[in-house]
Amino acid sequence: MAAAGRRGEDASPPVSASCNTGEALIELAARGMGIACLPDFSVRRELAAGALAQLDAPAMARSGNLYLLWPATPAMPPRLRAFIDHMAERVFVPETR
Repeated sequence: MAAAGRRGEDASPPVSASCNTGEALIELAARGMGIACLPDFSVRRELAAGALAQLDAPAMARSGNLYLLWPATPAMPPRLRAFIDHMAERVFVPETR
């Protein structure tokens, strides 16, 4: 929906979206519906495929926490151990300066 302003210019109201999942933010950004601030590990595939582009903006420091939770079992399944190791090596890597 668009409306004409006093001088005939586009006077469309600003549009915003609120999402509570990274997947939804990625999809909206990939469809050209705005920009999203997401962790690099969550958009690697889209960046490599050219579906998203990284903005030339100052680097942002990572903040917050990401937790892995799993049910207590007598023996940890090998697939779970592999996943935890993968996340520790690739996602939870401390930034070096």
